[in-house]
Parts: sequence; structure tokens; C-alpha cells
Amino acid sequence: MAPPAGGEWDGNGYPMNQRFFDNASRWPQLGIDAENNLYCTYGSFKNGDTKLMAADTTGGNQQNEPDTLTNVNALNGHIWITYLKAGEEQWSKPFDLTPEGVNCQYPSLCDEVVNGRLYIGYSASPNPGDRVTNVETPADAARVMFVAVDATKIDAPVSVRERDELNAEVTIAPNPAQGATSVRIVSPSSGTMSVSVLSSIGERVLSSTSPNNAGSWDVVIPTDGLAAGLYNVVVEQAGRRTVRALSVVR
Repeated sequence: MAPPAGGEWDGNGYPMNQRFFDNASRWPQLGIDAENNLYCTYGSFKNGDTKLMAADTTGGNQQNEPDTLTNVNALNGHIWITYLKAGEEQWSKPFDLTPEGVNCQYPSLCDEVVNGRLYIGYSASPNPGDRVTNVETPADAARVMFVAVDATKIDAPVSVRERDELNAEVTIAPNPAQGATSVRIVSPSSGTMSVSVLSSIGERVLSSTSPNNAGSWDVVIPTDGLAAGLYNVVVEQAGRRTVRALSVVR
């Protein structure tokens, strides 16, 4: 529904103002039109849209800590839009509403989408982050933007779910995993497969590719180096994918 970076975060760049319980996708707002189509705006970032700046990456209460500034490629915020057509199961490919080089955050969507238009407000500022979370950053004024977006500009949803869904048997055991887990994939077709493990913020932390084109594959995923928590295991073959949840415990 609201994937990081409009699809998948490549792991490059520093998210400036992620607080406790924040994720790489945040601030979702929902709206609906007269045909019961559901719309969602949310904040994330865009791969490659960064600005080099000094930031305190130690976390905690920065006002009561000594300066520990580090130069980082800070990620600009972007506002994304996606929608779910009435009667469908697949959300549309997210549409990037905002330009590169501007830090755009905190979207607000009117509850009703009227005459095919989404009315959206958001904050725009010259530097990534915010002065509440990132007290070491410049005190730049933010602008409040308000736009009316034609719903026809948003990418159309994938109308046939099976076109993107990989119809394969995927077994993960043990799950929850402690130390390592095994992923067994049995696909009805032959072809190279790949397995990726994504963190809760959409960062790819592990990946592996099958050594041949066989229709089945067993791969061991070491979890010793992963923090405890929930992960997504993404299995892909021939442009199709399926996702399974993985829990890592200590």
C-alpha cells in the first residue's frame, strides 16, 4: 500500500527525523470518492534525492548532549500518492507528487475526493529533517503548500493481481528464527530465483540468487547479524514476486 521510496528503498542516504515508532513510510492519510475508490497520501523519500549536511546521528535528547555532528547524505522527504480502485485488491504504483531538492513532509488529504480531484496540503522546506527532531540544523522557515491533484495523473493500478504475484510454495523454518533459518521455494516454472530480506523500513539487508534455473531452491539465511524484529522475505522469479514475513528473535 505505502512502500518506502515509492517501491523499495535502496538503503542509501540518511533519514533525518525518524523518531521512535517511525518507519520509512509514515503519516498516511486516506480519502474516498463517490465511486468508493480509496486514495492514500503518505510521506517517504526518493532514492538518490539527498543533500550533504551536518547532523547529529546519536539520537536521544540532542539538546542536552555535546555536539556530535557528522556529515551525512540526508534524504529529502517526498509526498507519495496511491489508490485502490473499488472492487480491486491491488494498490496502484505510488505517484511522486513533489519535486527533488525540496524537503516535503506531513501530507494531509481531504477526506472526500470530489470531481476527480485530491486536495492535499503538506510542508516544504529547504533542508531535510525538522527543527523539533534535529535541533542542530538551520532554522529555516517551512512553507505550507496546498495542491489539487487530478486523479487521472496517478498511475493506474495493476488490474490483474496474478500478473505480479509469484505462484510458488515458500516455506520458512524455523520462524521465528534464532541464528539462521531456511527458505524452501518450489515454483511451477523454471528460472533463476532471488531471495531478499528487507527490514521494517524497507532496507535490503540480505540477498541471494539461485545457482541454476531449477524450479526449486533451498537457501539458508543467517540471522545472527540482524536485530530482533520483523522482516519481509521477498522471493522473485521472472519479474514476479511473493512476500513472506520473518521474525528474528534473540
